[in-house]
Amino acid sequence: QAQAQAQAQAQAQAQAQAQAQAQAQAQAQAQAQAQAQAQAQAQA
Repeated sequence: QAQAQAQAQAQAQAQAQAQAQAQAQAQAQAQAQAQAQAQAQAQA
């Protein structure tokens, strides 16, 4: 039982890390889009 709980916690942590990475990627994409829009406006 103790091992099962430890594995469940490890999986939960791994999922939390994956979610954090996904959020970081989404933020990076949003920043890249904002930069692209700013460049387009500057050229226009």
